[in-house]
Amino acid sequence: MATVSAAGLVSAVSAGSAVITATSEGKSGTALLTVTVVPVATVTVAPATKTLGIGATVQLTTTTKDSAGNVLTGRSIAWSSSAPAVATVSASGLVSAVAVGTATITATSEGKSGTAAITVTVVPVASVTVTPALASVNVGSTLQLTAVTKDSAGNVLTGRVLTWSSSATGTATVSASGLVAGVAAGSAIITATSEAKSGTSAITVQTTSGSHAGWYASPGGSSGGDGSSARPWNLQTALNGGGGKVQPGDTVWLRGGTYSGTFSGNLNGTAAAWIVVRQYPGERATLDGGTDPNDVLTVNGSYTMYWGFELMESGTQRFGTAGTGTGLRGDGVYVNGASNIKLINLIIHDTGHGTYTENTAHKEPHIRRERRVQQRDAVGFRQPQHAVGRQHDRGQRHGHEQHGVLLARRVGLQRQRPHRIQLDGEWYGGVPQQLRGRGYPDARRRILE
Repeated sequence: MATVSAAGLVSAVSAGSAVITATSEGKSGTALLTVTVVPVATVTVAPATKTLGIGATVQLTTTTKDSAGNVLTGRSIAWSSSAPAVATVSASGLVSAVAVGTATITATSEGKSGTAAITVTVVPVASVTVTPALASVNVGSTLQLTAVTKDSAGNVLTGRVLTWSSSATGTATVSASGLVAGVAAGSAIITATSEAKSGTSAITVQTTSGSHAGWYASPGGSSGGDGSSARPWNLQTALNGGGGKVQPGDTVWLRGGTYSGTFSGNLNGTAAAWIVVRQYPGERATLDGGTDPNDVLTVNGSYTMYWGFELMESGTQRFGTAGTGTGLRGDGVYVNGASNIKLINLIIHDTGHGTYTENTAHKEPHIRRERRVQQRDAVGFRQPQHAVGRQHDRGQRHGHEQHGVLLARRVGLQRQRPHRIQLDGEWYGGVPQQLRGRGYPDARRRILE
């Protein structure tokens, strides 16, 4: 109850009574001491205010003091919530947000109370993840996608509204619940959006014949691979068809990284089942011709889409050899012995011509949203500052112009359909003027959409 020092200083320890005795030469005297509990005068709760997202928690703490402001320890605390449907509180003061609204949390000790004001709000969606991120579906079949919404801390959010859309409804449609239906062979991006945040899934729609599994190429792949994600091919092996493995309706996925060298595409799909060569979702695939004067990608074959990757030449030489007719650099994409080719969302820069098509390539080399950036010494559609014969930089004269898109065949131009071409940050449409006056009278009537 109480202790006493050699000097007679008594210290109260706990509530109750104690007799303090002083003794000298066999004689004693006593004092009766009663120890009482100091009552709680105030209870303070911290934090006093807090805003929580639904599903979040916060630990509240209390401080009890007597009337003199001294902190009292070991006092019993009872917790309660004014609105348990909005926020609950445990016996230890842990508050859990349940629904949007406000609640007052009260801590009580010996008849004295303190409070905290809790506001519960909806946590905004920070990310949307669609599963699977990459999938194939047959024409006429369906595939169920799922989407998970998370907050900025990575916590899963439930009950959020999702809106689904397809980039190509002629290829694949998607319902309000994320059910994808294959319509026609090709590729589509399915997007799930919630509170302005989006996630995507890359869908390949294929005909029912064959397995049509996706094939893989990577910068570290080899000709001895099997085209799987674990043992990918090198790029040229994939563009050669992987020894007959790549069939109409298949997709060749280019994993991220730099593919050094120049390449030739020799794939043949069908009108009902195109072959797709495409950058893997979320990664960046770059074809770099380096210092090779040849074209970065020569396209042969038919019914093949080349979609969404980058082509460039990192070599520093910008001019050919004077008097030899050699070009500035190789072209980005050279469509040669090919028909029914689609170039979609390619990024081509620091090459000679961006896209050059001639020879037998007269059946729809269909160029969509090609972006050319940082294209030095290049002409989009005969820009005046890069006129024929103009001297560049060091006074060396080009043997030919370098164009963003060059349609060079004398016949068959009625099937050339480049549209929405972006050159050096500007959109151009109209007539391929470089063909005028050179035996191409029909070119003046061709429209670039």
